[in-house]
Amino acid sequence: MNNRLISSLALIVSLASLGYAIWLHQHTEALVQQALHQREVELVKEFTPAVKEVYEGFGISKSDVPESPNTFEELFKPVKKMSKMVSPR
Repeated sequence: MNNRLISSLALIVSLASLGYAIWLHQHTEALVQQALHQREVELVKEFTPAVKEVYEGFGISKSDVPESPNTFEELFKPVKKMSKMVSPR
């Protein structure tokens, strides 16, 4: 009787672990994307004041600088405009 109880508990724990592993595997991509987006927002907020000072040093008008960017693309959009103006293409 005791062996049967231990075996049953081991089977239940194994099935629960397998179910959790399957669930985690399906949701890992979403969790990673959410964490990356959150980290990007934190970094952009941290670097925005310094980048705005650099833009002022290069003479980029404040109207071209985004007020409160949330992504690196938004933060560095004036650099793309500047590189298009400088390049001969």
